Amino acid sequence: YLIFSILGTVFYGYFFCFHLIHIAVKNQLLIRVISSVTLNGKAVWRSLLWVCVLAIIFIYIYAVIGFAFFRGHFNEEKGQFCESLGQCFVSTMRYGLMENLHKPLIPPSWVTFEDYAIKLLWDLTFWVIVTTIGLRIVFGMIVDAFVALRNKKWQADFDMANICFICGRTNYDFERFGKGFRRHVKNEHNMWSYLFFFIHLDETNETQYTAIEFHVAKLVIS
Repeated sequence: YLIFSILGTVFYGYFFCFHLIHIAVKNQLLIRVISSVTLNGKAVWRSLLWVCVLAIIFIYIYAVIGFAFFRGHFNEEKGQFCESLGQCFVSTMRYGLMENLHKPLIPPSWVTFEDYAIKLLWDLTFWVIVTTIGLRIVFGMIVDAFVALRNKKWQADFDMANICFICGRTNYDFERFGKGFRRHVKNEHNMWSYLFFFIHLDETNETQYTAIEFHVAKLVIS
């Protein structure tokens, strides 16, 4: 934020628009959405990376086919460049992913029906393999990570509401055999009381420990 503030003050005020990203930092829902992509760190990113690499390979194969057989379908006046294999690869990626190869690449007037049928097969297989299946795989991986994160949060909330943090016994045990779960976690096993006691042990000199404090400190350290 400091860098964008300096850039916005010294150069252009447009840099201040990046401060709106701060909304995501304060919103738990947006944080969970972002975490769904970064969940499990390297594992998810590695999978996404290899899926993207595979998609690029398929796009390159289709670019080679387009460069070899359908170069006349590309119109440079409309930004469809295919004079070289690199240009054809960029054009195939741009129009294949953002639109559909069949729409922007209008066949020239001299194309026969057989050529048009082959071009249609090229368009259709690209749409099925890359646009439909490839993008669905990426979205599916992100959704699966989001579901796993949601289930993890649900499990944590369930444990906090139904399991004693200290003894690990469930709500059912105290409601059936004790005096209630809330009374137990508030009076008998209050986790904040345990935390305050540990802080007390940490801030107290060992020579001033009582017998019980010395015993607990020994167990905690070990």
